[in-house]
Amino acid sequence: MTGEADSSRHTLQVPSGKLKKGQWMRWRARATAPGASGVWSEWQTFKVGDVRSDEQPPASANALQAPAVAANFGYKHPSLEDCYATTRAPRFTDAYSRMQERPHSACWTSWIGHGGWEEYDDNGVKKRRNKTAWWVKLFPGPLRIPAQVLDKVTDDDVFTFRATWVAHTYIGDHTGNAIYKGSADQAGLKPQNIKFWVKLTDFGVWNRGVRRTELDDDLNDVQIEFDLATQGCRIQQGDPTQLKTIESWRATPYLAYLINTPKPASHDREVNRPGFDGDLSG
Repeated sequence: MTGEADSSRHTLQVPSGKLKKGQWMRWRARATAPGASGVWSEWQTFKVGDVRSDEQPPASANALQAPAVAANFGYKHPSLEDCYATTRAPRFTDAYSRMQERPHSACWTSWIGHGGWEEYDDNGVKKRRNKTAWWVKLFPGPLRIPAQVLDKVTDDDVFTFRATWVAHTYIGDHTGNAIYKGSADQAGLKPQNIKFWVKLTDFGVWNRGVRRTELDDDLNDVQIEFDLATQGCRIQQGDPTQLKTIESWRATPYLAYLINTPKPASHDREVNRPGFDGDLSG
């Protein structure tokens, strides 16, 4: 890239052999500065070699900057309720998870249960091992089980609950700093953002397929901790660790998070130079 700071004329030399005579090309450009990028220019077309006075570029060369995005584009983001209602495959049972995967979203819902544990003495050190205790079939080990519940459960009882999460992603607009076709409640979002919701429901004790509803109130003081762990991403909004009683989980509509993913250093089709981005396509 060559040019002068006070001049609007800049030149970019394309390496030899990259362009072929008779080939139609299109290009666009934008100005950049550390931490900020300008708006992309309109697409411009040119032909390598001579152009006849009556010759027009093909339709593909005049395509819009995002030809794959239709005018009726919609994200079709599922809600937690949509995910919860996901139909299971015929060969599966309710104990299996169900998923929906779409271009700009994913969701998962499943019944959760954990194996029991018991404490034992190892040379004076109290330890836990994965073995069904006498009072429970599938109570999660980390739970603090109230005494009144322990007195009522049997070896045939199973503790379960339903976990559901939904993640929404977004497409960047021509600036790269906002999302394409965002709605009013999505104002301020960036294409690097992921919105994530989680909900825990349907807490109960079951015995041979029958829910023991008489124990529902006894579960109110049981505590369950939810931890959201990300790798390479930053949780921008929302407490990643939530320790709540079942009574509180039942009263909570959902947990909401805003996650920020790392922004790529450069687009794989961009020609980057200090102060200038170029995008060339054939």
